[in-house]
Amino acid sequence: MKTMLKSFVLLLTIAMVASQSIQALIDGCKEKVPMSEEQEKSYLELKFDPEDRTAHCLMHCVGEMLQLNDEKTGMVNVESLKNFLKAAEGSKESCEELKEEDLKCLEEAQQKKHSGEEDDECSMAFRVYQCFEEEFHQLMMAHMGHE
Repeated sequence: MKTMLKSFVLLLTIAMVASQSIQALIDGCKEKVPMSEEQEKSYLELKFDPEDRTAHCLMHCVGEMLQLNDEKTGMVNVESLKNFLKAAEGSKESCEELKEEDLKCLEEAQQKKHSGEEDDECSMAFRVYQCFEEEFHQLMMAHMGHE
């Protein structure tokens, strides 16, 4: 029964992630993250300037919408991230483990927030996005039909 429930949650997560277009994600975040028309156009083209504070907060909002953030800790929910990565690869099976370089990047991205060096969830979210930028683009491009 427990395995069946896990499988159901996994399939539900993959379906939810795969069904989200970048337009829907941006539209869902506009209220929390005000942006100019120029910024929105850039984001729709999957162009996120590392110096653009709005892009950082957009990534935090997107992480919330895709349920990648642990609401209690403010950190990334690794199981949800694994499901996201599998959706990006087009697989319906759960990702068993993150690659070593992915884990290292994720740990470094979260370390500044966890250590108190940075208490900014937006900056942390953007650093996490940068760790998995290629996978995010793959998923969004596949949904838009531009592989």
